Order: sequence, then structure tokens, then C-alpha cells
Amino acid sequence: MQHEKLRYQPNKLSQLLVMGGMIFMVFALFKVINVYRYTNQSVAGIILPDIFVGIEILIAIFVMLASFLLGEKFKSYDRKWLPVGVALTIYPLVKIFIYPIKLYEKFNELITSGQIVSFKTPIWMKLVNKILELFKLETRMVYDSKTWLIIVISALVLSSVLYFLGTLTSYKKTNRLEAYYKEAGLEHGE
Repeated sequence: MQHEKLRYQPNKLSQLLVMGGMIFMVFALFKVINVYRYTNQSVAGIILPDIFVGIEILIAIFVMLASFLLGEKFKSYDRKWLPVGVALTIYPLVKIFIYPIKLYEKFNELITSGQIVSFKTPIWMKLVNKILELFKLETRMVYDSKTWLIIVISALVLSSVLYFLGTLTSYKKTNRLEAYYKEAGLEHGE
């Protein structure tokens, strides 16, 4: 009965996991590209809009397109797209070493050279600090270059995990469905 159900129900779980992976990857991209918004630095010294930022944006557009297509193909149990899922799983992990680490090094360079890079505290962090004050807790969240780096890396790792889970779910469900087709003597799509 479970296999018969797979035959007529789209694989929405894999699709949702892939879309979640894409959302976290885009979030990390915007945190990196809009780094000026998060600092009080008025001088363009942290990341210059150059050819590499343009290439990063073009790659992100391509990855978003691939993610949408992957989600749709996984929804219909298409085995041919599993390698794309693996590639999208690896990409956010590789991306960690491209811009976030370089920007973090640049932040530290500006701090040690005497140029102060102060981060604007995001609204959500202000709310958390207010809640901590209400409960009279001494701990306060501070938004600095290290916190920024942790947020970006966490988003990229979470993106990779979601891509992996989407690919793994699709792989397992596709195998079960193909085994059912083989056992029943049916062709895929009958």
C-alpha cells in the first residue's frame, strides 16, 4: 500500500527540503553582500563591489535556478537529478571558504589597524537582549565580526544539511518506487 501511495503522491518533502536549503544559502549570500548594512563603516573598505561579487551573484542565480529545478524533479521521483543534489550539498560547504572567511579576516585587519568596525545590533538581537533583561539575566548578546561569521557559516551549513536531506529522501523514495515498479512489472509513469 505504501508503494502504491508513492506512485500517486508527489515527493513534496524532498522539494521542501531543497527549497529550505536554497533559502538559507540566499540568506548567507545577502549577509555577505550587504555587509555594509550591518556595520557603521561608511568607507568602502570591507568588500568592494568588483567582478568577484558579480560572479558570486551570477553563481547564486544559477544555484537558485538549479534548486528550483531540482525540487521539481525530486517531486516527480526523477533519479537523473540526484548528482545535482549532491553538487548542491557540497557547494555551500565550499562557499564558506570563499567570502565569509575573507571578510572576517578583513574585519580583523581593520580592527587591528585602528579602524574601528562596529556592528549595528540587529532588531532580533535587541529583542533577545530585552527579554534577557526582563528575566534579570546578566548575559547579553553582542553583534560583532565573530557573531556575523557564525551566523553566515551556520546558514551555509544548514543549507548544505537541508540539500543533503532532500537528496537522501529523494534517493530512498525513488529506490522504493522503482523496486515496486520492477516487482509489479510496470514501467515508470504507468
